Amino acid sequence: MEQDIRRTKTCERCKANIGFDQVKYLPSKSPNGLMVVCAKCVEEIKNANSGNPVKNAKPAAAKAETKKPSDGKTEFFCGRCNYKFKVDEARLGYTLNLKCPYCGKYDRVSKR
Repeated sequence: MEQDIRRTKTCERCKANIGFDQVKYLPSKSPNGLMVVCAKCVEEIKNANSGNPVKNAKPAAAKAETKKPSDGKTEFFCGRCNYKFKVDEARLGYTLNLKCPYCGKYDRVSKR
């Protein structure tokens, strides 16, 4: 059975005609940001990348150590939408009015 040419795409890696049901999209540097590939090419790409560690990857322990303390920020809670947020108290009143960043209301905001 022959495939309908209107229901196929061309793999950008191996140039094979594949049906829409077998099309996979991967990120690329093309203008639209996506590359059309077939399932076979996806497996080849995954196998090629599985041996190489990801660059700039940090272990989980290093990420936990780099977390900064609160830096003078106070936690607030909006009783209207149950949203928690932090605000730098040095900016309050001068350049920042205290209101919930989620709902925009100020009537039920309280300090935690």
